[in-house]
Amino acid sequence: MSATEPTTSPAGFSAVEPGEVRVTTLNKRWLWKMYVFLLAMLILGFWGMYDAIWLYPRRGLDSAEYLQKTYLEAADKAGTLTLAGVKAPAAELARLDESAPTNEVEVARQRWLQALSLVRDLGVIERQIAAGQTPTPGPDTSMPDPKATLEALSKKWSTRTQPTALSPFDIPVQYLFMAIGLGLAVYLIFFLFKCSRTRFRYEPGPMRLTLPDGRGFVPADIEDVDRRLWHKFFVELKVRELGAVKLDLLRYWPLEEWFLEMEKHAPGYVPPAPADAPPEPAAGEARSDEQAKPSGADAEQPAGRGSIG
Repeated sequence: MSATEPTTSPAGFSAVEPGEVRVTTLNKRWLWKMYVFLLAMLILGFWGMYDAIWLYPRRGLDSAEYLQKTYLEAADKAGTLTLAGVKAPAAELARLDESAPTNEVEVARQRWLQALSLVRDLGVIERQIAAGQTPTPGPDTSMPDPKATLEALSKKWSTRTQPTALSPFDIPVQYLFMAIGLGLAVYLIFFLFKCSRTRFRYEPGPMRLTLPDGRGFVPADIEDVDRRLWHKFFVELKVRELGAVKLDLLRYWPLEEWFLEMEKHAPGYVPPAPADAPPEPAAGEARSDEQAKPSGADAEQPAGRGSIG
């Protein structure tokens, strides 16, 4: 017979083996709730990662590409298509934001560069173009052949609708979701690992409870029981020589059963009154009508006259 598996007598009561020590395990109901919460955090984290790293940048590039087509169409209409390339996109966007353009071509160029800046570093593109390199990742805002670029974009978007533009907060918010979800998931994994290594030990014979830090006590050491957090599955004991001891009755099983058994044998223990038992009247308190109802010879006394007690 294992030291943690007590025998059971024919009467149905747990028999105690000499020197037996029982050890807590994690409460399965609480553990499953933690697993569900962990799964939810992993879904939130990976969903945010997918949106931040792939989905939203792809949509942002599509939106910028569509606005690039609109800009080239406006330049073509104004007769400036051959000059539509932008070799310094970061500086050009700064200039447009400061000058508040009013003509159609510059407004379209500003909208295109603003959309592109949400998913690409315009400064990097600008430096690569200045060094004579092809921007990686693109697009190449210098557009060596604007007419060919316009034809390619017009053909591509002739069968597609304009994508929804990104706001400046879309991608940062997805990274925030990723950080929250994966951060809490990592915390929960370490928390569950820590809880799994935390064990209370109980010796049924002397009713000795040993805390995870190695300190132990028996019912005779319990000086006071604070149940104010009982609804939250916590109880705080005042133990001789140990001081305040807080027990988590939710996470660790069967710690609650051990505590209740020890409490019954603690000094000054008063059993709780049955839930359906009527309260005892206080000294000097008037009795209820049913209790004060006269009987026998007293029933013949005039109304309003009580018995002499």
